[in-house]
Amino acid sequence: MPEEKDKPDEVDAAPLVTRLLEKTVARKLKWEPTADTDTFLATVEGSTFRLSTIDEVDVDPYGNPETVHVPALALLNEKGKVLWMVTTGRVKGGLWKLHEAARRVAHKLDERLAAAIEALDRL
Repeated sequence: MPEEKDKPDEVDAAPLVTRLLEKTVARKLKWEPTADTDTFLATVEGSTFRLSTIDEVDVDPYGNPETVHVPALALLNEKGKVLWMVTTGRVKGGLWKLHEAARRVAHKLDERLAAAIEALDRL
């Protein structure tokens, strides 16, 4: 029986995630914060991506179910409806690096930290 990720209708998200991460790190893709501190939005030529964290049930090393907080990437239509979504476990390398990079860009963390260092240097 084929694994669920090997189904013919399953989209390989790895190339998309790689490009999103590359463009985010290069500051060519601008992620915007939302009211939810772990959710970010980016639009590329009419395609809106939402990067968030969701709860999933996993199995701990002892075989017991446990709830884990994992990143999820979704493609939204113009009305905000989810057209496609993938979670970190279905992407080679996962989504945590992209989520962290998006958080840094959305909250302008690098700029804020640089400004704080400059301010401290002036003291």
